[in-house]
Amino acid sequence: SALGQGGFDVQFAEEKMSRRKNRKHLVCLSKKQADRAVYIDFEGFKDKSPSFVGVLDETGFKQIVLALELQPAARAKGCSAQSINYWARRLINRCLHENRLIVGFSMHDLNCLKNYTSVGDQAEPIYVNALQAAKKWHWREYKIGLDGSRTLEAYCAIAKVPQRPDDYCDIPVTLNLKAIMSGLNARGTYRKLTRLQKQKWAALLEYNRWDCRDLRALCDIVAK
Repeated sequence: SALGQGGFDVQFAEEKMSRRKNRKHLVCLSKKQADRAVYIDFEGFKDKSPSFVGVLDETGFKQIVLALELQPAARAKGCSAQSINYWARRLINRCLHENRLIVGFSMHDLNCLKNYTSVGDQAEPIYVNALQAAKKWHWREYKIGLDGSRTLEAYCAIAKVPQRPDDYCDIPVTLNLKAIMSGLNARGTYRKLTRLQKQKWAALLEYNRWDCRDLRALCDIVAK
């Protein structure tokens, strides 16, 4: 690569500036924006449309089941069941109308909106990547990058967000979903699931709730 005066890598700098120019999502948010933002967390299988989503804002927390196979389990736990496109359109229209941001940890949630709905491009300008926001905050506070894991749990520990119960620190999401879906497919109703299958569904929902709660708590701290 071309080195400028003092060994400065000109090509690297130009590529970095280009990436910033082309980046459409946001990487930081103000305290006021954090207070009014909508925090989302999709759960599901890799490279497939999400199975359900947790949504948290100042009015409270709710979960929406997006997979048709999980509808009986949704009703049993008081979750609504909607198609992902219908739900996403309503969410984005609300956020645009009310001048709110949508926050997810990493690009995963935005990519789900872009890959599995027709309105993902509308979400991109109001989407905040909380992982990048946390990285910027960590650099401002400590003047060094984060070594090791760059997970939500790791940043919450550094920011001293109160820890979630150990039972919900490492839930095998895909295994739990497979167990629930196979049970519903075989038995037809949620009531006929085994006790263990019902426990796995309850644990998965609670894990998702803690993810949304931790995400909002972290953003309360890292917001400028």
